[in-house]
Amino acid sequence: MYTKTRPQKNKTDIKWSLEWQAKIIHHSSFLLGVVSGILSGTSALLLTFDEAEVRKILKVCRGVLEYLSVAEIVESMEELVTFVKNLTPGITEMAKKVEGRIEELTHQVHADMLKKSLNAVKAMSTQLITAIKTYVLTVQRGNKL
Repeated sequence: MYTKTRPQKNKTDIKWSLEWQAKIIHHSSFLLGVVSGILSGTSALLLTFDEAEVRKILKVCRGVLEYLSVAEIVESMEELVTFVKNLTPGITEMAKKVEGRIEELTHQVHADMLKKSLNAVKAMSTQLITAIKTYVLTVQRGNKL
């Protein structure tokens, strides 16, 4: 019967093995540090990009908000038509940007809150236009009497 015997390791083999294990541990920790740095840098870059995108959305929202103050001086149907023509592109752009942002959000609660707010803005903008129209018609009827 033939039996295999394991060759005995001598002291130099053990020393060599221990040295390589130490090098492997050192290089593994070095690689983990490098990977951690890459991940941290990538995360910071994405955060900076994300903040820039949010600033762009806020700029559009501020523009719409500033233009809404024009509603206070609308006194005729012609002015109302001009107001709506100028407001509609801003509201549309804002809605598209916010809807795009909603799709990017990973936290569902925040996405739902943003969607709810966007729907409220859409509904209120329609109500605002209707209210201005009612006001203008009322003023025009009052002037005719």
